[in-house]
Parts: sequence; C-alpha cells; structure tokens
Amino acid sequence: MRRRAYHDGVRRAAPSRPAVAGAHQRRSRDIVVLGVDLASVRWADVGTALVWCNAATGGITRVATGVIDWPVASPVTADALADAVHACAVREGATAVALDGPHAWRDPARGGDGPGVGRLAEFAVRAQCKAGVYPRTFPGTQQAWTRLSIAVFDALLAREGVRMATPDDASVTWDQGARSARGGPTYAGAATARANAPHSPAGYLLLESFPTASWRASGLPPLPAKARRPDVAAFYARLADAFALPAADVASHDDLQALVAALAGVGVAGGPVDTRAHGAPHREVPHTDGPHRVEGWIWDARPLAPREKSGPAKNGDSPPHTLRGSSCD
Repeated sequence: MRRRAYHDGVRRAAPSRPAVAGAHQRRSRDIVVLGVDLASVRWADVGTALVWCNAATGGITRVATGVIDWPVASPVTADALADAVHACAVREGATAVALDGPHAWRDPARGGDGPGVGRLAEFAVRAQCKAGVYPRTFPGTQQAWTRLSIAVFDALLAREGVRMATPDDASVTWDQGARSARGGPTYAGAATARANAPHSPAGYLLLESFPTASWRASGLPPLPAKARRPDVAAFYARLADAFALPAADVASHDDLQALVAALAGVGVAGGPVDTRAHGAPHREVPHTDGPHRVEGWIWDARPLAPREKSGPAKNGDSPPHTLRGSSCD
C-alpha cells in the first residue's frame, strides 16, 4: 500500500524511508517525536503527527500530520494500532511516542476514597473520561476506548527498548538559557534525550499525553470537540505562535490533537518545550484476569517562555507536574 505524503504545508510524493540503522543515526542531529490521538471505532478518527527538533539550531524545525497509513480494510484493534505506530516510530528514529489515551487503571489500594473516581493523574488534569478500578470506566460508555488504549500501551511496551517515560526523563530542558522546569541545570536537549532514551536502536520513551491540558497550561483556548467543527487552521496558528512551530497544513482535528500530544513528548525527549507530569508512578497489581497497570503519569506541554507573535516559520527551517476535553475518543 502506498504511503500518503506528509501534510506539512508542502504537498509532495511520499519520501523513501531509511533502514532502522539510518534512522538511529539521525538521532545525532534530531529529536523526533510521534504523537497519536487514539480512537477505537474508525481508522479515520485516529490522528497522527511527527515533530522534529534540530540539535544544532535548538528549535522545532518541522511538523507533519497524517503520517501513518492505517490498514483500513481491517477493524481497529490494539495490535494493529501498535504495529503501525511502532513501525512509524522505528522508521523515523523516534526518541519518544506520545499517545492521547489512558495507559492504566485506578489503584484498587486507594479504595473508594477520593480524590475522584479515576486515577490521580486524571483528577489532576480534570479528565472527563476516567479509568476506575479495573474494569470500570467513567462514563461507562468509554469502556471499549479505555481497554483498547491500555492494550495499545501494553503492546508497545512489549517491544524491545520501549519503556514508559518518568519525570526523571524530563528533569532538564533545551539549552536556550531557560531555567529547567524543576529548577535544575539546563543541558543540550539532544544529548539529554540520547542519554535517557532506551539503548535499543528501535527503542523510545512512551508516554500518555492529554492535549486539552496542554492547551490550557499554555494559556490557549482548548480545541473544541470535533462535532463543533472548529477552525483547525486558526487553532494551529495560535499553537504555532506559542511554541515557535513552523508553518504546516494542519486540517484535521484529530491530527492537531496528535500534534499537541507530541509536544509533551518533545519536552520529555529534551526538546524546547516545558513539560510536566501529573499523577503518581505506575505499578502492576494482580487480578484474576491477569496483572494490570495502575495509576501512572499524564503529561502536558507548555511554551518555555512567551514570545512575540510573529506567525509560524517556514516548515523545515529553524526559527532564530494540570487540566480532559469534551470527547474521550
């Protein structure tokens, strides 16, 4: 099946892809992050985006959306999603992969006491959709989406060199003279990402990101639900101003949310984004259905510092530890 061209402001034939070794070598120059906005019913509702940061210039140099061709002739399953996401991450030499969807359940040790009915992270970010003590979800209509999302995380974590990101991975920021989010020293982001990333050539950091939290934490109006048909291009323009993003043809609601999810991964990977983790470390608990993960972190993204709103740069060129939306799936 022919891979479609990236939606990065310039329509072009789909580029050829390097082998895994070539993609791994690119890490000496770039941080690459893949974002995915998960859906459980239709492939058309799964958003994807890639973000590139150049280690030499210290900025986000390119974004692209609609970067995965899904097996649309087959039903949406966790294994099919994970296979396609992992293949893209390996092909592009991704340092991090950020998914908009839950990766764990509420810890049963917390009992029925608060806060909230879901995970600590979901309470912290005011998530509308919550994963309760296995197998409950709130609302109950989100059972299929929650199970599929957690299963996608499971399938990706079964790959060699893939692990969940922790706050220690994001303890420093890009070396732009900005203070780190945790008050510590600053480093060159690419070097930090290579030090913290899994050692396998095909490895990457995996994280749960919540785009609505990032919109709010950035001081931007959150992207409304898709049913309200917001002006996606206008929302991307605001995001580009805030994060110094290059110009891009972002027309899909789902792809824009995937791009926002990817920005949290940029910060985790050591790029020029302030990212924060909300929640508590995950752990495994036993169950008659088999062990499952509970709690864990949800990440948001925010600009390192305000900047003049001069509009997005050309795509491909370098510019000189709280808040869920109206739709879960």
